[in-house]
Amino acid sequence: MKRRSFVKKSISLAKTMTRGFMLRLLIDLRCSSIAGFSLLLVASCKQTGENNKSGDGRSAVRDKVEGGRYSGPSDSVSPIRADNKAQEIELDGLVVGNKLSEASKNRVLDYLSTHLGSGKYRESWDFVRSMPLSDAQKTNFYHFVLNRMANCGEADLAMALLNETFGSGKVRTDLLSAVYGSPALSVGDLRTARDKLEYPDERAALDRVLGRRLIYIDALDPSMFGANEPINDNDVAAIEYGLRERLKRLCNSGDLTANAAIQEGLGFIKGVDAGEVTSQRLLRGYLESAGKQAPFEVWQMLESGGLMEADLQAADGVRKSIAGAMVSKDPDQGMEILSSKPEWSACLESGIESWLQVDARAAGEWIHANKTKMTPEQVDSIALGNIRFALANSEVDSARAWLSEISSAKVRQTAEAVLQDALSESK
Repeated sequence: MKRRSFVKKSISLAKTMTRGFMLRLLIDLRCSSIAGFSLLLVASCKQTGENNKSGDGRSAVRDKVEGGRYSGPSDSVSPIRADNKAQEIELDGLVVGNKLSEASKNRVLDYLSTHLGSGKYRESWDFVRSMPLSDAQKTNFYHFVLNRMANCGEADLAMALLNETFGSGKVRTDLLSAVYGSPALSVGDLRTARDKLEYPDERAALDRVLGRRLIYIDALDPSMFGANEPINDNDVAAIEYGLRERLKRLCNSGDLTANAAIQEGLGFIKGVDAGEVTSQRLLRGYLESAGKQAPFEVWQMLESGGLMEADLQAADGVRKSIAGAMVSKDPDQGMEILSSKPEWSACLESGIESWLQVDARAAGEWIHANKTKMTPEQVDSIALGNIRFALANSEVDSARAWLSEISSAKVRQTAEAVLQDALSESK
């Protein structure tokens, strides 16, 4: 009998631990990695929605939001006081030193999962609010409840409860992703919600949520943005973030070559419904981002005609940032390219400036060894720039050494004046 009892207890304990472990995995999911799990939640909510529908095809217990606050019941059963539920799971006895043990967290998650699955959204929210912990300690539980509600088509109610509890602040901003990170919401829904937010940090949070829609999608579809109305200035940050991070992911994973990944992003930008100014702004920002990720590929596109005329207009002025990225990534190859044409003088100087910040000695040695590849005007301009750079870093001896590289009397006079001013200020 003792052995049988022991086996039963062991099986029961194993089930409890397994359930607790799985629930713990749920709470640790965040917006950036929750998409797959969220799809399961959306599917599981469909049946709940069918059970709650009335004859007119709408939810019989759909919550109403008026003036940003919730009104009306959210549960299909009579509400139960949250404090009664807290007593039921003996939460007060499980909080030790203002902290929850892992076993306590699992019991809370078990309670929330059960009641959220029954559509008891407000009761679940009120229960979390009643927990004798700080808001920061309860963030994961709030996140769990809000995301589950959004996945079940209750994003409006989720926002109403969030508005009731948090007027502003970091916790509220962090929790916005729980509501709007749900795949149940369309890009149009997210754009509308973002444009209604009052605080810049909250709008920025939703820009990141919007941008993440572009990172992991199989194929970019321009109709995702601007399907109902042209994109606006608020959309630029979201698109720039999404395309930049998507390019990094594709290049690092090897799913596409750098050229193919860059062309994909350019095609998306040209396909969205945007005005000329906004389109050029997006193209310029994307080329700068792509230039940092794959500078040699972008430079080759610029020089070989791999970019369309509209892209080249946006690229005007972008070459300097690409030049710096090339030299930072591969100094020898970058400088070889930049010094091959006199018309790239400004880009060459930008590349050297970037190199000086990384390795001033190596940059100086290269310039001394390759003066014949540059025009006297280029050498003078670079030397003057290096003098200013050396003085900014209190390297007076290095600044004086660069004076000997200047051949133009006018440039030398300017350089000597810069050096003298710096010495006077240091006294």
